Amino acid sequence: MAVSDIIMTVAQTSVSRVSPADRRGVTLGALTCVFALTGILAPAVTGRLVDAGEAVADGYLGAYGTRRA
Repeated sequence: MAVSDIIMTVAQTSVSRVSPADRRGVTLGALTCVFALTGILAPAVTGRLVDAGEAVADGYLGAYGTRRA
């Protein structure tokens, strides 16, 4: 979790420095929305990948990218 916290902090600082003062809230809100959506989409995508495997173990191997081609 530490790496994502660092990324979020650096991204918010970068966006707040680049965006104009009157649009700063909108841009930070959009950035937070993107980070929040990943928490919803990642389990959904992983679940579909697990379900796509022939067995549950195969699905997990595919979802985590450890399956050999």
